[in-house]
Amino acid sequence: MFHHCIGCAYFHVTGGAAQYLAQCIRDVQGVYFFDEFGQPEAMWKLRVQDLPALVTMDAHGYSLHDAIEEETALNIKKLLSPFLEEAPGS
Repeated sequence: MFHHCIGCAYFHVTGGAAQYLAQCIRDVQGVYFFDEFGQPEAMWKLRVQDLPALVTMDAHGYSLHDAIEEETALNIKKLLSPFLEEAPGS
């Protein structure tokens, strides 16, 4: 589902906290694809300090998104297995 970039990391921050998170930005070092995608979807290169973020995809190919998806699928299968088994005599 997610494409891995060698040498890149993907960070998640709490949604709805833009005003607080903006205080962590020290400067904008560049912006890419602004004309193509507009301000909210452009790629921004920021210098930040004390950003409360969670690394969800690292530079070595590990994806927390994929790990959670796999674990969730297993848990759902376990949870639903009693209901999915064939009834006796059918």
